[in-house]
Amino acid sequence: IGNQAGAAINNALLYKNLEEQKQLNEDIVENIDEGIVVVDNRRSIIFTNSRLEELTGYRLRRTDLFGKKISEVFSYLEDLDKNFEDVFNSGETLAFEGGALRYTLIPVKDPKGRVQKIVTVLSRV
Repeated sequence: IGNQAGAAINNALLYKNLEEQKQLNEDIVENIDEGIVVVDNRRSIIFTNSRLEELTGYRLRRTDLFGKKISEVFSYLEDLDKNFEDVFNSGETLAFEGGALRYTLIPVKDPKGRVQKIVTVLSRV
């Protein structure tokens, strides 16, 4: 019984640490000065942070973006589909400017090195 109690306490501490780490990550993403858009391999938006709304003058509401194609949302950006395709194929980060914003496309790879998602960071030029 003593070993079981020790294991239960250890598991509870690990869970608490995991929850604290998760909260820290969420706080960082929501409070960073850049907008963030995460796109899956179908080019659909699966996450944005609140700063994206501010950077776009509240033209883009995060609740309206989930599931939409990145090319629909940022249709005014020339070669956007090609840029995303290049990052998905090459696995390399790509940065470009459009209007008053700089876009950095950062690949997120699975353990085998295949690009599964792209984190797009938007910042003022």
